[in-house]
Amino acid sequence: MKKLTFALIVFSLSSCQLFEPKPESEKFYCKINGKAWRPEKASYSLGPPLSGEWNKKNGRFVISAYNGVESIFIGIKLNINEPLGIREYELQNNPANGSAATYYYDYTSQTPEKLLSKSGKVVITKNDNRLVSGTFEFTSYSDVKKKDCKITKGQFNDLIY
Repeated sequence: MKKLTFALIVFSLSSCQLFEPKPESEKFYCKINGKAWRPEKASYSLGPPLSGEWNKKNGRFVISAYNGVESIFIGIKLNINEPLGIREYELQNNPANGSAATYYYDYTSQTPEKLLSKSGKVVITKNDNRLVSGTFEFTSYSDVKKKDCKITKGQFNDLIY
């Protein structure tokens, strides 16, 4: 009887993992300081919780993701006639002149702190018929919290733009 009870407990605990979504099967996923983060509808946002947009006029591809009061923006700077290529893009801390990422831990605050990427990268692994996939990671610094914020294991899969 003890073996059967133990087996049922182990099966119950392990079966919980069966229903946990795998990051690679999701449209967008990352870890913020080690904690899993996924887009969800934010009550303050007028748009969808996840979007991709290519602005050909300014040569910028932007991914926007929202979850509660948090948000992540990834901007890849391209030359105006350059396509979004399958390659690595370095993230800088100057979005006006290059590719950059931004994390807001409270976008709804009166004075939201913009945590701009100090370093990082975005790797486009697929760009097929307006569906783009890739990975990303970056580090930013919070002047308010006086510590780094690490965005790791980031990925976006078949994001429509």
